[in-house]
Amino acid sequence: MLNSNTLSSHKVFHLPFSLYLMICLLVPFIFGCKQSEEGQIREVCRSFISGRIASRDGDSLVLKSVTEDSLFRLLMLNEQYIKVVDAPTMRPNLDIYPTKVNIEGNQATCKMSGDEFYYINLLKKNDRWIVKGENDIYASPDKIAAVKEKIRKYQLFLVDKPAKDSVLRVVNFFFPGVQSGFKDNNFKYLESLCDRSTISFIQKFFDYARQRTGTPILISEINSNNSIVGNVSFKGNEASFKFYEEEITIELKKAEDDYIITGFNHMASKDISRPIMEKKYLDLLRSMKFISHKEYRSQNIK
Repeated sequence: MLNSNTLSSHKVFHLPFSLYLMICLLVPFIFGCKQSEEGQIREVCRSFISGRIASRDGDSLVLKSVTEDSLFRLLMLNEQYIKVVDAPTMRPNLDIYPTKVNIEGNQATCKMSGDEFYYINLLKKNDRWIVKGENDIYASPDKIAAVKEKIRKYQLFLVDKPAKDSVLRVVNFFFPGVQSGFKDNNFKYLESLCDRSTISFIQKFFDYARQRTGTPILISEINSNNSIVGNVSFKGNEASFKFYEEEITIELKKAEDDYIITGFNHMASKDISRPIMEKKYLDLLRSMKFISHKEYRSQNIK
């Protein structure tokens, strides 16, 4: 038979009914709020992804509605750059959906499905969730400025491209033409590529080169020469083709719809005198691609 001490040790603790009722009401409320927050975040992420896809076709309304302003600007600038370049581009696969949400105060992350690790960062602002970044990528003034500069440079490239193509065409025709002229003394081919002063200078320079080095040595060097890589720059109606990592140039000038060669190594052909030929002999040979870079050319040419 149980005594009074045993009964007292097994007393049951009873919550007040009002407190019990409050807990019963609060638990589903809190859980429901969390579920509601997660639902909002998932919906924002779905809208963000569908907005990214729509923005590729020029419709940015959905994307703008769920994205922080600076990130939206960065994303749209990236789209603009892709369109300006107008080349095949590897784009991320956006056939994905939210899988896991983690909320910490007014910030959240949403892991997305797919083979690649990708999550969306969100911020609660004015009682609504908006996207502020992707993975560890966030918008910043420096990133926005960098993309704008890329767009500006590529647009300039597109403007200059026809002129650059014209210059490169002339230069690529000039090299075999001037070398052929040295071998057979025929300058007809160069008449459409150079001005009269340049052709006159080339003839005088050939006479000096034959005298200084000799025809057989130069022809041997010409035949063993490699290709040239260079860059084109413009100043008004003038252009310069500069050999890569060398101070060797071919100077050109716009004539009607095309460019013609007017000088070498930052000098107009009409200003290249005999003393200059003697002093700048190797550089002038190099500008006509008669000799290789100084590291590889024949030691007989001095």
